[in-house]
Amino acid sequence: SSSATILWNGNEHGTLTPTNRSAHHFKVQLRVIEGPNTLSIVGVNGSTGIIIDNITLSRQGNSDNIVENGNF
Repeated sequence: SSSATILWNGNEHGTLTPTNRSAHHFKVQLRVIEGPNTLSIVGVNGSTGIIIDNITLSRQGNSDNIVENGNF
């Protein structure tokens, strides 16, 4: 199986676990703190891997992408 843990500023905020090999959409609401904030997506031990694409960060109520250095 494939899965990855979502970390925001080092704290776990859920696990991505697709049910098949098709594209899936996941949405997570996170609270920012003053200063730098870090999003990490870490593969779960024993996972066969997961592909991450098209990450956006937006303010609540606004769909504009505010990711700095968003070229992965």
